[in-house]
Amino acid sequence: MALPYPDDPLLAGGFEPIRMECDYADLVVEGEAPADLAGALYRVGPNPQFAPRGTYNPLQGDGMIHAFRIGGRRVAYRNRWVRTRQWALEREAGRALFSTSDPRDHDPAVAGVASQGAANTHIVSHAGRLLALEEGHAPIEIDPQTLETLGPFDFAGTLPGNMTAHPKVDPETGKMVFFANFPTRDFDGALLLHVADAAGALVRTVKIAGPYPALVHDFAITRRHVVFIVCPLTLSLTRLRAGAPPIAWEPDLGVRVGVMPRSGSAADVRWFPAPACMVWHVLNAHDDDGRILVDLCQQDAPAFPPPRRTPRAGDRPATAPDPLDHRSGR
Repeated sequence: MALPYPDDPLLAGGFEPIRMECDYADLVVEGEAPADLAGALYRVGPNPQFAPRGTYNPLQGDGMIHAFRIGGRRVAYRNRWVRTRQWALEREAGRALFSTSDPRDHDPAVAGVASQGAANTHIVSHAGRLLALEEGHAPIEIDPQTLETLGPFDFAGTLPGNMTAHPKVDPETGKMVFFANFPTRDFDGALLLHVADAAGALVRTVKIAGPYPALVHDFAITRRHVVFIVCPLTLSLTRLRAGAPPIAWEPDLGVRVGVMPRSGSAADVRWFPAPACMVWHVLNAHDDDGRILVDLCQQDAPAFPPPRRTPRAGDRPATAPDPLDHRSGR
């Protein structure tokens, strides 16, 4: 029997999950839809199918795709969960099995189950494919018509691991530029920059040595440059193995802004210092007479602290989970 959601502001109001999949052929429109407006609008976000196991972390909630199809002055709606391995196991069990906050709180029945990611952060259309994204894993391909989950997508075996949730599609060339943070799980600050051509083939990969291991969520491109903004929200396996939060705000490190020519190599990257701040998302960027202008959302510090956990008797630091795993609270 399904349990009610707990009294949690992250599960109420505008954040309240939809507990069903449905199709609505003709939504009521207030006013009048333009006659020449036609197309599809896709949205993805966290939507746990069951009451969470322990403290709820929305960054790790099951992904749900919403599609609005517009045409002939009508709007149709369809929604479907992204059917990850975790989602399927929980659906079969009829309850949450995976903690969204700490993988050490998973149900023993799923110990050792490999994650496919939440696929709940962003969705992008490129080269005829619809990809649901989150930065810790490879994309999951979705059928753009039915919203059926087609499975993990790795660019025909050429993507070595994870990719950012915020790739950029060049409107002039159709190329998709994206990166992977912590691509080898060495947590040394390295970034992998990838380029997929307009047909969807991965054609270029460059490994960049970052200044320190940090949560780099977004980046920017212009016609000629790639821009990384590395903020001092750091990740440390040493902290994790000591039972402390792996993520910490270290403003003394300052910000480092990396600039690389779109056609350049790792040796061409230049890093510029800036005062400490937090940048999660970039809005736009362009070249302007020898300058690079970037519009972004900036905070003095992260708006929320990393989750804290008191070490427990019997915790084994050597087997501490991967902090970027789907359910570990990145």
